[in-house]
Amino acid sequence: MITASAYAVVLPFNTNEDMIAALNATRSGVPAIAVKNSIINEAFGDAALYSETKVTKDVGEKMMRVYTDENYRTRLIEKGKQVAGEFTSEKATELLWQSIIKALE
Repeated sequence: MITASAYAVVLPFNTNEDMIAALNATRSGVPAIAVKNSIINEAFGDAALYSETKVTKDVGEKMMRVYTDENYRTRLIEKGKQVAGEFTSEKATELLWQSIIKALE
């Protein structure tokens, strides 16, 4: 509920927990701002904003863009929800089951 009340979520590191946070944020209708060359970049593509790791000015500019351009923020939210919809426990379970069957063959 706290994430859903945010205007944007900034994920300044490149960890597995950031991927979970990005999925939770986008499922809640909150755009994500992550670092370039992260797992989020690979999974989300243009459904999130990306900044340089150690450049705080770049992060601030991304935050201002989300804040000042409501149409852009709405597009990020829509794309983010689409991407998050691709990462479900049902799909993960199905992939795991297919791997098990393949290993047993």
